Amino acid sequence: MKLPRPLRLLLISFVVPGEKNGGEIVLDRHLGRDPEIELRVAEPEPVPKGVVGRLRLTRLSTALNDLSEMRPFQANQADIALVREFRPDAIVTVGQHVEYRRAIGLARRTGLPLITFFHDLWPAMIKLSPLGRWASQRAFRTLAAESSLCLCVSENMFAELGHPASGRVLLPIPGPGVPASDSPFLMSPLKVGYSGNLYQHGPTIGMVADQVLDVPDISLTIRGPNPEWSGERLARLTKAGIFRPPLERDAYERWMASLDVHLCTLMFDAPQASFARTSFPSKFLEMLRFGRPVVLWGPDYAAGVQWAIKHDAALVITSPDPTEVVGALQWLANDRALYAKFQNAARRCAELASYEVLHSQFKSHLREILPDFSASTNPSR
Repeated sequence: MKLPRPLRLLLISFVVPGEKNGGEIVLDRHLGRDPEIELRVAEPEPVPKGVVGRLRLTRLSTALNDLSEMRPFQANQADIALVREFRPDAIVTVGQHVEYRRAIGLARRTGLPLITFFHDLWPAMIKLSPLGRWASQRAFRTLAAESSLCLCVSENMFAELGHPASGRVLLPIPGPGVPASDSPFLMSPLKVGYSGNLYQHGPTIGMVADQVLDVPDISLTIRGPNPEWSGERLARLTKAGIFRPPLERDAYERWMASLDVHLCTLMFDAPQASFARTSFPSKFLEMLRFGRPVVLWGPDYAAGVQWAIKHDAALVITSPDPTEVVGALQWLANDRALYAKFQNAARRCAELASYEVLHSQFKSHLREILPDFSASTNPSR
């Protein structure tokens, strides 16, 4: 029987729908734009201030993180009151921070289905003692076990959770539509663009930028905030016109559509191995929708790299050596057949993992645990 009203979902999460980062964008596209879904967002935990906030900047931060990861699974009174007032059909959370513990507690108390987005491997993202990490991993597994629906961002995340029966793989949803290119492909110089995290990825992207300074057939542009570069490198790349400031959404879309090749990078650092192995780079799917070749640079164990190889979606570089990235870009600049191959691959895989396809999958997964939810799968734009 179809619900005579929109599906009511109560979100208890540190990550909320928005435009600041990949997690916020995924929630907004699935939960905030569909007229068949009515969303209510519970108040997140207050950000620690005063003495506690200052202690988080000291060596005591590990102990404070340990305490957070040992908190009980308990809803607060505001959550309980919100259920009485809103009368949700299900509770939604994201497997990060302490808010998911409230979601577990509320689901236990009310008997409502719990839907969890597993975007990142949370226990590997924070600084913990061995005891704290054990507690965090145990709680993370409890969240998976008690969720009626585990939306795993990758096959590797699904495996990390122990292949729960309620687990479904749902890639990070890109934007709707395929923007039209402002300009045709020009073989030389090849317009290559990178946009994103320049703190963690800054050093490696900087090495690529240094090497293309004197390569006439490659024109590289890097956009992003707060690059982790020396003052000398920042000045050099700014003067060369390689480093440029971030753009607002509409201008960003136009710039992305004007590029000949998109460069997507993942972390090779050993401490980040668990993160790269389980998480999926949302920007990769965003790049594919522009229908131009993507050079994906990351370790072979990374979830995004494995998906790209499986679907032959991008020109993949698994060596940490930046000269190989530069070589791949020169190869694309000088081989029209190779360029056409990966251009077609981007267009094919953009259809495979489009906004419409992934939102339809999301609603199909909802109907598995909420059979009265409408059978419509047409996402709102």
